[in-house]
Amino acid sequence: MKPTEPGSKEPGTVSGYEYVKTVTDPNGNIKHIFKNVEMPTPRPVEPSQPATPKDVEGQKELPNTGTEDNASLAALGLLGVLSGFGLVARKKED
Repeated sequence: MKPTEPGSKEPGTVSGYEYVKTVTDPNGNIKHIFKNVEMPTPRPVEPSQPATPKDVEGQKELPNTGTEDNASLAALGLLGVLSGFGLVARKKED
């Protein structure tokens, strides 16, 4: 219910209500009649499933990255160190 205000006023608007008519009672009081408007209740929005690429769906473990490169690099380094020791040992014998 909208509060009473002194004087003649326009009906205005009331959130959730619709203006119907204006009535004047025997004492000269003006009443604006409103009716409740049923607002449709919004349906809850269901979260959609995020799209996942097909190759990720079947993958159960993380890919093994970088292990082959590190192993070959370590083998190459070890070979270099052993070659260096061989050259140093050969020069000492001479």
